[in-house]
Amino acid sequence: MIAGRSSPMINLTYEDREELIIAAVTGAVIGFVGGYYLDHSRGFGILVWTLVCAVIASGMVYCLRAIR
Repeated sequence: MIAGRSSPMINLTYEDREELIIAAVTGAVIGFVGGYYLDHSRGFGILVWTLVCAVIASGMVYCLRAIR
């Protein structure tokens, strides 16, 4: 990054933060339900599914923000 210039992605408004939180929670719920039905271990696997889906969902919203 060039000195003195900041990335426009760092400047998040309240609405942007709200969108990211909603995306992360929605991804976590989808990951929990998917992990519960697809991974029958009912333990650490569900936690991994939940975290991965939350990161993917919030990452998609964050990247799509750059296009808007």
